[in-house]
Amino acid sequence: MRFALRFFCYVLGIGLALDAFFGPCIQALLPLFKGLLTLIDSHFEVISAQVVQVGDAQVIDFEVRLAKAFWLGKHFIAVDPSGVAHASTTLMHLWQSLAVCLALILSWPGIRMHKRLLALAYGLLGTLLVWCIDVPFVLLAALWQMIYAHYAIPDFSMLTDWQQVLENGGRLILGLMVGCLAIFLT
Repeated sequence: MRFALRFFCYVLGIGLALDAFFGPCIQALLPLFKGLLTLIDSHFEVISAQVVQVGDAQVIDFEVRLAKAFWLGKHFIAVDPSGVAHASTTLMHLWQSLAVCLALILSWPGIRMHKRLLALAYGLLGTLLVWCIDVPFVLLAALWQMIYAHYAIPDFSMLTDWQQVLENGGRLILGLMVGCLAIFLT
């Protein structure tokens, strides 16, 4: 019972602190996300990437255009130099996996301080790897959904399925898995 209560308090505290104070830190990771997006799918060229405030939420916003023409089924998709699309994800989505991972490590009973610090380092590294999977694929899913919707093509995409998994609790599960792996490695 104590573990569950501590875990819940840590998740809440860490999540609120991350959302309030650490948004600008993600700015340093945007070139990494930009490079991964273009590496994963060369159909798109990232014009700009930034963290912006939209209402109450901080958002990672990518401004993207097509980099090359291609065929999609029987539709030819041509490059329009003036055509620009925006794909975004909120920072709160990223904070979910990090908050759960750190809370699990901090609330886990029976770990000595130096091992807990090592587990935190592993957790941060693991969470960064999760973000490298999360952000580019979610942004690509949004971009492909726009293309499919524009041409009225039935949308069946592994990217869309992955996006739905992440948005329906997958980020929390990934955070728990990274936290458990970090604890196990120490």
